[in-house]
Amino acid sequence: MNRLCWVMGSMSCGTSVGFGAYNAHKAKASTVDRIALENSRGMLMLNGIGMCLMSLRSKSPRALMLPFALLTAGSCLFSGVIFYGKFTEDM
Repeated sequence: MNRLCWVMGSMSCGTSVGFGAYNAHKAKASTVDRIALENSRGMLMLNGIGMCLMSLRSKSPRALMLPFALLTAGSCLFSGVIFYGKFTEDM
């Protein structure tokens, strides 16, 4: 479980950097879209850092299950929905 937390946290941080580059270089985004993408990118980065720190601090894999599930769900539901809406122009 520690390794899974570390891998998912690192992937979240890397994805956040990629979305930040996309947001910075996207030419046709409005100011409101840029703010929404930047907020969701920041939340994704913080959740990724939290997952990485959990993997370093926890001794028991069972103690990681609930916080890991909540951080993963928060990343998918908050950041994922905003990124999906902006990329597919659905929002």
